[in-house]
Amino acid sequence: MVKVTAFLGHDNVVRLRLLRNGGAANLADVTRMDLVLAGSSNTYTISSDNSANSLIRWNQSGYETGEVRIMLGSANMTSGSYVSSLVIFDANYANGLVWIDEELLLNVKDSPIGA
Repeated sequence: MVKVTAFLGHDNVVRLRLLRNGGAANLADVTRMDLVLAGSSNTYTISSDNSANSLIRWNQSGYETGEVRIMLGSANMTSGSYVSSLVIFDANYANGLVWIDEELLLNVKDSPIGA
């Protein structure tokens, strides 16, 4: 399980590299990604179309092949620990392909210690 921390109200970026068959996944044809965050009392779904202000971005200039960046700082959610799933949509997976399922633990905090 991969564990990462995001801070609400801050510009921290979670960077993931998606792999397929041992190499970086080509995300050029992906049209949407959903990040589903399941906590003890809340579940959130963050959908992205990869636009400039989206909280999830991929296949952008300067990104490595297979790189996904998740920016939760401005997300409308409460702090807590969330088991996450990442669902990818493209022409071949109109109903979505679950790429990461419960392998990503996101700790979302209001601010870093001492801030």
